[in-house]
Amino acid sequence: MTEGAALSLLRDDINDRLPEIKKRFKNFESMPIDLKKNIVSSWFRGSLSGSPKTIELINQGKYKEASEEFLNNQEYKNAAELGKPGIIKRMDATSKSLFDFGDTLEKE
Repeated sequence: MTEGAALSLLRDDINDRLPEIKKRFKNFESMPIDLKKNIVSSWFRGSLSGSPKTIELINQGKYKEASEEFLNNQEYKNAAELGKPGIIKRMDATSKSLFDFGDTLEKE
């Protein structure tokens, strides 16, 4: 598969899933691009779509609490032991984006 074909498939996959993501996160459109990217990425992996408490906290505007809850995940906690260190990096990025957005909102 060429890089162009892979990018085309990725765009199609994102466009297929984006309506559900927008439906689940009531303020998705007003979120900063960094947070949107991390939400989409984590949704694809299943780590966010499989965390109803994190979704609830996000929708309540409790982004800092959501950042902590998001990492309350067995796959994350056991990633190094499972030989999946990439999970840690991706989930940390999502958690940081949530925290940073919450911090920004508090300062406004």
